[in-house]
Amino acid sequence: MSESVPARRFSKRRGYVAVGAGVFIVVVMAGVWLWLAWLFATNPSSATSPGFPEFLGKLYIGFALVIVCGVIGIANGILVVRNGRSNIPLLVAMIVIFLSALVIMYRASQALPPS
Repeated sequence: MSESVPARRFSKRRGYVAVGAGVFIVVVMAGVWLWLAWLFATNPSSATSPGFPEFLGKLYIGFALVIVCGVIGIANGILVVRNGRSNIPLLVAMIVIFLSALVIMYRASQALPPS
């Protein structure tokens, strides 16, 4: 069974939107990550607080996982442009990785003692 021409165009457009969204996530999250790293590096008083290294480590892992989700989104968008349909295992992996990043970042916020 063949896809109609408008449906094929719509799936290609959806793939290009997915690629654009993935690039946006990667660029924005990398920028925020670098800005926070610079902010923490220029403020040495924050490094002496208890729980700070654990907080920073978990925060960086969370940022890395969200960037991985963006890269998976780019790959899935490219596959949609080429094949006309989504790759379900990639979508499931992206959702699982994103949810694990949320959990890790929540735990990072719990690592610092209240001020």
